[in-house]
Amino acid sequence: TLPIINGSLSILGTGYMYVFVPSALLFLVFSVPLLSISLKENKNIQKLSKPRPKLSEIYQNIWSDLRDSKSYPGIVKLLIVLYFLSAAIFTLQLFSAVYLDRVVGATDSYKVAMLTTALAAVTVGAISGGFLADRYGRKRILLWSLVFAGLATIGISFAKSTATYPIFFGTFGLFVGMAFATIRALFAEIAPQRKNAEFFGLYSLSERSASVFGPILWSVVAWSITSTNALNYRA
Repeated sequence: TLPIINGSLSILGTGYMYVFVPSALLFLVFSVPLLSISLKENKNIQKLSKPRPKLSEIYQNIWSDLRDSKSYPGIVKLLIVLYFLSAAIFTLQLFSAVYLDRVVGATDSYKVAMLTTALAAVTVGAISGGFLADRYGRKRILLWSLVFAGLATIGISFAKSTATYPIFFGTFGLFVGMAFATIRALFAEIAPQRKNAEFFGLYSLSERSASVFGPILWSVVAWSITSTNALNYRA
């Protein structure tokens, strides 16, 4: 979408707003296979379906699953780890372009290069993290992944030169990929087989609700600290 932003390619127009056009079209194209599978499944499920539960019943079931999770060692701790990990990662994904713009005045091309570096590293980290976790233990690899992802984030916040950002963004992406691959595997390992659906529902709830907390925390920090030398964004 960078050519649409800089004006060298037009799809109904150029600029930031028109990035949504190819994004929407690509989303539609790639979702068609899943939609077709879902529609076929729904026809079979409708024959056996129960009445749709009320909203209050849904919340009661979530609360019941949360209480049940305390009976299984490690589940609650891992959900808490996932919550704060997701809050950090989603917030950094959302605001990284803003950070590069405000702290170093990066161009759009440079922002794209950094995000591409991070995403490529995430892919490598997710694949290699699975192999390493099977060999050396999921808990150990998860711990070291979190440590190095944290150190890379600190490196980004203190970096003065744009030449060092590819190293930090790449390192960050690599270990975030490892962390997300490992934490899912570890959760599947400790979750009881008969409660898999319920507990992975809590897993998704923890992951998604963190995407609200993280940006709010970022905004409070950026608003409350002095903007001298972009200290509020570095913090």
